[in-house]
Amino acid sequence: MNDEILQRIQQVYGIENWSAGYFDVNAKGRIIVRPAKDDPRHVDLKELVDHLLTDRKLQLPLLIRFPQLLTSQLRTLSAAYQSAIAQYGFTGQHYPVYPMKVNPRREVVEEFLRDSSRCRVGLECGSKAELYAAIAQEQTPESLMLCNGFKDETFIKTALLGVQAGKRVTIIVEKLNELK
Repeated sequence: MNDEILQRIQQVYGIENWSAGYFDVNAKGRIIVRPAKDDPRHVDLKELVDHLLTDRKLQLPLLIRFPQLLTSQLRTLSAAYQSAIAQYGFTGQHYPVYPMKVNPRREVVEEFLRDSSRCRVGLECGSKAELYAAIAQEQTPESLMLCNGFKDETFIKTALLGVQAGKRVTIIVEKLNELK
């Protein structure tokens, strides 16, 4: 495939608008995925799907996750914060948290926490269901668990169970009347 056709395909897909260096089009005109921005390693999505259907005998629809993209984005974000901290002489600490409402699936939450020893990633939970799930997750001792949501007595007691489980729990109270 010539460069002109390849550029046209990239333009049609709008690769530069959404890929962030993780996705591109290969010489066959197919979408490829990289584990990190501009990494030379990649997988051809069509070949991957063909392999899963033919060799693994899976059926459509397929949900294909690339956890390496989450890890790469987390490292990029953490590096940006560390750079800003150094640049502006910030003397405090940065404690990133993953908001569980974004995607509470266990596989996604665990992927964010997998690299937490390096980035101290904690969890933000705004509902009782999220709080129960957050308490069940393994976190590094220095990471945070932010409880941000409606706090009735049960929610607060459950958050305190998180403290007993060794979590660094912070309950965010917007209104004192909320606790009555």
